[in-house]
Amino acid sequence: MRKAGSTIRVTAQLIRADNGYHLWSKTYDRDVKDIFKVQDEIAATVVEALKAKLLPTQAIASRHRTANTEAYAQYLLGNQFRARDTPESNPQALAAYRKAVALDPGYAAAYSGLSEAEWRVADQLTGEAAGYQRAAAAADKAIALAPDSPEGYWARGQLRNYYDFDWIGARADYEKALQLDPNDIRALVSEGMLLATLGQMQGADAMLRKAIALDPLSAPARRWLIVLQKHTGQFADAREATQRLVEMDSQPDPLAYAPIDLLTGRASEALVASRRGSMDFKYVWIAMAEHTLGHAAESQRALDVLIKNHARVWAYQIAQVYAWRGENDKAFEWLERAYRQRDGGMGYLGYDRFLVNLHTDPRYRALLKKLKLPQ
Repeated sequence: MRKAGSTIRVTAQLIRADNGYHLWSKTYDRDVKDIFKVQDEIAATVVEALKAKLLPTQAIASRHRTANTEAYAQYLLGNQFRARDTPESNPQALAAYRKAVALDPGYAAAYSGLSEAEWRVADQLTGEAAGYQRAAAAADKAIALAPDSPEGYWARGQLRNYYDFDWIGARADYEKALQLDPNDIRALVSEGMLLATLGQMQGADAMLRKAIALDPLSAPARRWLIVLQKHTGQFADAREATQRLVEMDSQPDPLAYAPIDLLTGRASEALVASRRGSMDFKYVWIAMAEHTLGHAAESQRALDVLIKNHARVWAYQIAQVYAWRGENDKAFEWLERAYRQRDGGMGYLGYDRFLVNLHTDPRYRALLKKLKLPQ
């Protein structure tokens, strides 16, 4: 796209992914205020070029509808920050979504993003109950503004999944989103990981691979597939997928390989990688790696940082460290705390390999039962 003054030129091309064959192209010169009209024109022309038959209720027009181009820009910026999903990027996503809805209070898709960012910041950083309440209100607003669009249902499903532990309600919302758009990447990824929570690993794998097939550049889809692979023992595949993700990312996560290294007996490599991290999450892997290497004091120092700075929001990760070190009483103490704090990490409980030392303890099955998870 080229922009000059208030005029933009957009060149759209349709190319077969399997052989690179050029199917169609067209150039549009429009006023910058007509950017959404151009989107609709392109969508309609592509449909005609493919001779596709849309479902009766499926609209060609972009569902990310706003007449305010700056609101749209903030929405896209929020999506970019949110895709990184780090304690640093999620507050940036939240700020962008807030700007988008301030600029256009009727912008349903931006409310969906706002809901997702609100609960994620609360889960990762603040532990603030009001943050989850704001997330719920934003999801409801998105649904009220656009009941025929998947974004609001997906956002409400996220809150039901990761905060309410309402697996049935979350799945109903994800499936409603996919009924409205079977190719919604975020809903596919989220339902895939919910299936993993419920012990349906093959279904989870299929969902995530479908998302990647639809969008090979989706970092969240690839990241969650790696999570699934490493916890189901597919370590070679997880390492290969991590390498692809690192190559795709302009700012690769220095901690990307650490959990796989730990699970495959490469504690020294995990420690080296973890020390390169810039945020406190690195201390989860440092505490585990130092323990495996026989450095008890160093492991405890790393764990002390987590407890001092993040007990309110990282109770699940603290439990992981204790479980890895074989301190089961402490691990269950922190898992109970994570449950009380509505820690989103509890969705990993049934398949988390870092908790393997707990699996034969009756308290583990009791906790699964309390969460209504497969035992």
